[in-house]
Amino acid sequence: QDLQSLVRTSQKRNKFLQKPNMKFFGGKPKQPADSSEQAIASLGRHEELLEARSRVLQMNIDKLNQEIKGLMAQKNKKAALQKLKYRKKYEQSMDQIEAQKDNIQTLKMSQNFNFPGL
Repeated sequence: QDLQSLVRTSQKRNKFLQKPNMKFFGGKPKQPADSSEQAIASLGRHEELLEARSRVLQMNIDKLNQEIKGLMAQKNKKAALQKLKYRKKYEQSMDQIEAQKDNIQTLKMSQNFNFPGL
């Protein structure tokens, strides 16, 4: 009986090892690469998402500027400095988003240069 159970487990193990595109360490199987049209479309969607994030961050920065002015009028410098730190973080995020948008536009331009029909 021990021999039969060993044979069954080895058969199960062999079936597992024969599965195509299976990763051993818990990863997902690889998906086929996107075509150039799909890649350009996904870049466009990503650029729209970055635009939306940029608008939200700009609204937050404007709101913080108004709050900072109010705090300075009340002579509450400690709270104003804290709001300035938040504004600086938002501005850094905006810079990163702008860099990402520039990279996406560069990629789109290079794709249009390589494939003028798209």
